Amino acid sequence: MDARRAAIVAATARVIVANGVDSTRLADVAEEAGVSVGLIQHYFRTKDRLVLETFRTAATQSRDTWRHWVTADDEPLARIAGLARFIVTDDDFELSWGLWVEFYAASIRNRELRKNIHRIMNLWRTLFTDCINDGIERGVLISNGNVPDAVTRIVALTDGLAIQTMLGLYDMTPALMESMILDALADLFSVDRAALAEASESVHDAARCVR
Repeated sequence: MDARRAAIVAATARVIVANGVDSTRLADVAEEAGVSVGLIQHYFRTKDRLVLETFRTAATQSRDTWRHWVTADDEPLARIAGLARFIVTDDDFELSWGLWVEFYAASIRNRELRKNIHRIMNLWRTLFTDCINDGIERGVLISNGNVPDAVTRIVALTDGLAIQTMLGLYDMTPALMESMILDALADLFSVDRAALAEASESVHDAARCVR
């Protein structure tokens, strides 16, 4: 993706979070990106195509960023803890999760988005599936016999906790959200929670060193 196209997509994400998909206009995106409406139409033709590309890009970037990040640690528990950390600190929590909440809501009303939601969201499920399967293969996690079902539960928990965090419900915070995701993973795959907590702390320490 060239720089101007990438800037338009990034601006679209910010506008969607601020205004919602239905209220997002090409003129708003053009102003946010500092380009003309004509240039946006040159790249994407229609608002629907621009919105769909924005969600596709967000999913792909999250997947690729995570995969690049975990190459620094090959230990399964550290990867799982790192994924939970990544979920709650992916750049800007409100922007990242605000975009996905809009994606879910808009897909209910927009047939074109709904046709693509499975393919886009499967990129996100892959992050959990890869971590869990790697842990099982290496004997760190114990298979519950149905990894896809377990991943569905974890993804549903993650989405629900993110909404609670964004709305400030039940005193939910990113830190508490992270802890609850780790609790669920430990329960589903018979992982010692103290060992997972130790791995999580090492991930936090590494993140602080990077900063």
